[in-house]
Amino acid sequence: MRLEKKQIDSGRDFLLYGLSFLLLLEWLLPLPYVTDTGFISVFVLITAVFFFITYLQLSVIISMILKLLVICYGLYLVFFEGPFFSTEWLIVIFSEVRLNVQLMLVGAWHELTDLFRSFLFFVLLSIMSYLLFYWTVHARRILFFLLFTVVYVTVIDTFTIYDATFAIIRTFLIGFLLLGLVTMYRMIEQQPLYSAPKLLPVRLAMLLVLMIGTGGVLGLLSPKFDPQWEDPVPFVRAAVGIGNSADSTMQRIGYGDSDEQLGGGFQDDDTPVFYAAASKAHYWRGETKDFYTGRGWENTTPAEQRNFTYGENNQFVEYEILETELAFAVESGERLFPHLFYPGQLLLDDHIMDVNLFQDVYTEKASTYNEAGPVELSNYRYEYRYPSYQIEGLRSSTEQDPDVIKQYYTQLLIIYLSV
Repeated sequence: MRLEKKQIDSGRDFLLYGLSFLLLLEWLLPLPYVTDTGFISVFVLITAVFFFITYLQLSVIISMILKLLVICYGLYLVFFEGPFFSTEWLIVIFSEVRLNVQLMLVGAWHELTDLFRSFLFFVLLSIMSYLLFYWTVHARRILFFLLFTVVYVTVIDTFTIYDATFAIIRTFLIGFLLLGLVTMYRMIEQQPLYSAPKLLPVRLAMLLVLMIGTGGVLGLLSPKFDPQWEDPVPFVRAAVGIGNSADSTMQRIGYGDSDEQLGGGFQDDDTPVFYAAASKAHYWRGETKDFYTGRGWENTTPAEQRNFTYGENNQFVEYEILETELAFAVESGERLFPHLFYPGQLLLDDHIMDVNLFQDVYTEKASTYNEAGPVELSNYRYEYRYPSYQIEGLRSSTEQDPDVIKQYYTQLLIIYLSV
């Protein structure tokens, strides 16, 4: 009778402890996306071995020795090559530990080596294996760890490139199942049900799984409202100093003629800027800038009027004369710009709709102005040349680019930062 009860308790504790291990994995999987941690599979494997050693409930000395050997093996897998049965890599590990302990004593935390950081991380994982065993098997309480896991996953998903869509689902299923089982077993152990059926815990566990599964399916299939509030992430990032906070004004996605200060928070904006009637789909040119300062884009080329003569068709490119009409959208708040938006190459001289036109030879920005200053046109019509390129011919060509092209459009930008 005692042997049978011991086996039932071991199986029950193994189930709870295994679910806690799966919950801990949600802390490890995002690490390559938010840090420079590599070999994540090695850390997962070593963590599983830690959990197995802790579950065996060996004496403290034997457990510590085994975990230390496992840590050394993990460091070997990550940092060393060559034969495993060699003392050279062990000597390197012990010398690294001694060196980094000395650095810690003098407060040189930033000089700790990657090997020692990994060593500390392995130690932390071994401690977590014991803590989760204590919380699930002895204390029967896991709510605290579950809440922190949910917060951790959601924060990582919000502020990094890690996609936690399935991680949140896994955390929901595993966490609520573990929380329900732990609560159920704690209540049974506090108030033994001698007259209860023998398979009562199994039936309650199956009922719990059915309820969680049903709730998950209903939540997945039920209709969902679109976001009712604006994205709070840019405000939070600005409040905690993440990103560029030089300009506290919230920016919007879309076209703007000022690119000197980029970065910071932004909001989505799908408001149309202008409408165009054209026979082909195009990319529309507003202006071009050539120098990145580290914070934004600027122009370094001199202002020079473009020569409005164009070459004829050649063996690699053919041009088609097209016409388009453009009108700025009322939805954009009647925001106008003192330059044209156009595809291809403009077939204009120095005027458009009774205003002067200046097209820069380098940036190809077509500015509109008169004697009083810049002029903002709300609509205009013009002709342009639409090029069609022969890709294979261009690839096989041995002709070199002109010097002006190499100087302004193929330069290598190197920025030196001094601290």
